[in-house]
Amino acid sequence: MHLENKQTKKKLLNKLRENYSKHEFLKSDPIEIVYKYKDPYDQECIALITSLFSYGNVTSIRSFLQKLFLRLGNKPFETLSNQNNFDQLLDGIGSYRFQKEKDISEFFFGISELIRDKILIQAKFPIFESYFLENGILGFQRKLRSKLRFHSYGLDFLIGKALAKSAHKRYSMFLRWMVLPSFPDFHYYKLLSENDLVLPLDTHIIRMAQILNLSDRKSQDKKLAMEITHALTEILDEPSVRFDFALSRIGIMEKCRGKFDEKICPQCHLKTVCSFNLSQGS
Repeated sequence: MHLENKQTKKKLLNKLRENYSKHEFLKSDPIEIVYKYKDPYDQECIALITSLFSYGNVTSIRSFLQKLFLRLGNKPFETLSNQNNFDQLLDGIGSYRFQKEKDISEFFFGISELIRDKILIQAKFPIFESYFLENGILGFQRKLRSKLRFHSYGLDFLIGKALAKSAHKRYSMFLRWMVLPSFPDFHYYKLLSENDLVLPLDTHIIRMAQILNLSDRKSQDKKLAMEITHALTEILDEPSVRFDFALSRIGIMEKCRGKFDEKICPQCHLKTVCSFNLSQGS
């Protein structure tokens, strides 16, 4: 990449991060839900559940999670640690997208078993980090799947099948929340390095890759996520996951459509380096 072009992109992306590193923008992201809890044990549990259910329509996600967390009460970690009958706790909560009520109940059973395993060996906060340390996201998925008493399409979709090629978007989001030491994340996981994290591969990050011409890859898999992560890190000279929250705001707040829009593009933070905007002048 031409040095001058790299420096221009770096400057604009840093300005973007500065603009969106404010609490007023938390309401546009599922991480806001985690902020409603104050105890770190509760926040870790809520963060994991929130991230794994964060797919589909934003309104539907928030509506379902609100119902779900009401069942867990004000101390979700304590509930998950002590509850033995999740069928009863979640009775009548209904299904969510691909998960039937029994799938959701079994998911909570699996999470509670992971927590109880740590309690038995008198492990302290954080609870789940060691599972990720063993073999990354795949290690956590395999451990959680081993606790389930049955498997289904809904559970496979929610937890994942521990496939190496998967981009693991929702887990990558959770790890960013737990590992990064800067806004809006919590920096609870001290043994995992931010240098090993991969950007959560969603619509907004893929669009950012198109805006900045970071990858030509079509498959939305782990390789694409890593290509975008590494390309942005090279531009920024620091881990690109630190910019994930700000990068996603381009699509969420500024309404980028992935093509030139005469009403939107002229006001965009990245208009001078955007491939969609620049194509209009060619």
